[in-house]
Amino acid sequence: MLRTAAKCIIQPRNFVKNNNSNSKNFIQRSYHFLHRQHGRSTNNMQMGATPRIAQRLSTFRQSRNGSNQFLPLAGVIFVGVTSLFGYNYMIFDDERLALFERYLDRDENAAQVIHKYLLKGDRKFIFDLCKSIVDDWDMKDKMGSVEVVHGGLSGSEIYKVQRKKIASNVTTLLSNGNVILSPDIVCMRIDVEPKDEMGKLLSPGTFNHVGYMAHTRMRDSQYFPDFHTHPESHKIDLIPDCAVLEYLHGKDFRSRGKGTCPIFDTKEDAAAYGRALGMLHATTDEQWYEKCTNNRNPFHELKDKLSPRMIKAVENHSRSDEAVLLYRVAQILKMQYVCEILPEVIESLSPNSLMGRVVVAHNDLHDGNILRRHENDKPGDLVFVDFGRCCLMQAGHDLGGYFASRDGNKPGKTHWPTLENRRACAQAYIDATPADVLAKCTRTSVDEVVYDMEVGQLLRDAFIAASLHAHWRQTYKGTILGEKFIEKFGCYGLIGPESPFQSEQIRIMKI
Repeated sequence: MLRTAAKCIIQPRNFVKNNNSNSKNFIQRSYHFLHRQHGRSTNNMQMGATPRIAQRLSTFRQSRNGSNQFLPLAGVIFVGVTSLFGYNYMIFDDERLALFERYLDRDENAAQVIHKYLLKGDRKFIFDLCKSIVDDWDMKDKMGSVEVVHGGLSGSEIYKVQRKKIASNVTTLLSNGNVILSPDIVCMRIDVEPKDEMGKLLSPGTFNHVGYMAHTRMRDSQYFPDFHTHPESHKIDLIPDCAVLEYLHGKDFRSRGKGTCPIFDTKEDAAAYGRALGMLHATTDEQWYEKCTNNRNPFHELKDKLSPRMIKAVENHSRSDEAVLLYRVAQILKMQYVCEILPEVIESLSPNSLMGRVVVAHNDLHDGNILRRHENDKPGDLVFVDFGRCCLMQAGHDLGGYFASRDGNKPGKTHWPTLENRRACAQAYIDATPADVLAKCTRTSVDEVVYDMEVGQLLRDAFIAASLHAHWRQTYKGTILGEKFIEKFGCYGLIGPESPFQSEQIRIMKI
């Protein structure tokens, strides 16, 4: 088809003159396909791009002489160009509507089809799913825009979804108790389970819908985004890897860091940080994580690849999924010094202490994952996002991991947060921890927590050391192509989201 379309583009006149049966039949099939699909569109719905084109082609065909030799050519060019840019997964508005009707009736097969289109970045499906989930949004709402915000190392995509503004001031009661105008903008996160080994090791929260469940579990906290769900989603979550969240109008803290830890610049923000993590860690006893993962333990899966010292640290001291996964990453990257330090990192915190106990951890707190809810919010108003690395680990390594965000490449601006603000963080964390948990733990005083959370940054340091090398995704590593190919293989982006010529639709790399 592409070859035929190319001939049409390069030599349209010769192609039209060439009236052999194969070409003629192909052109006729292309036209009838487009015309038939136009006929399937209904008048009561917004016509998509392809039906609109088909309509214009159909109108164009009704010329004064009753026919037009260039119409089939236009159809073939349209089909060829569509295939060229990878849009061979076209679906028309009536099919889209039928799929959503089945989805709303709890049809699992329809949900799977919708999920495939979501993963391909189909903006209409993204908008339609938001319409079906967000309170006070209606299937009759018109799309304003669907924009890619960014994607993380895990391959997840985040979209800013906006409907056209409505005149009525409908209010929405958020799960955290706040009452706001019905949002015209929401955020959709689409998680993808990584297929390569490195991605699987570095993004544990993308498996078994852990990130999705973490969002639902923390939706009642002011420190996490509100989570929109379908009214019946408590019965069956048909598309669990797609989360529709509150859109946060405030900025993250990247621009404010200047080499320091800006969350600890004020006592209010430091306390909010400690309180938020205390709330998250307190959900561990509910065992939602174990139920979600079917008691998956990376240590048992990777035990035969760990050193005797690492095995002893985990078996005799404390479980740390993050440390085990990082050990394997460092092993693949031949970073022996990271492998040697990780057992000591686990042993640095007493398993009976408040900071040494095993908790459900966020595990990826840095300035890009901490935001203000609104532009003009005051210190203390923080929101945590992104559960793509959520797993079980020692509490201190999660609470203190943020300290590893200090940028050592900015001399004179890497001062340690003040003791007063670190104490405010520790006190807020203690206050947010259930009394029965505190009663079981040692080292529960403010200064002991301050010390242990500073020890906790070590695991984050190991992650940063390894991830800087692992960010370059070695897709073929560990396959039959072998190490020799990896050593000689390299590429750089020419066109793409992060390339010199930026585009969200096209990706071209030089290999």
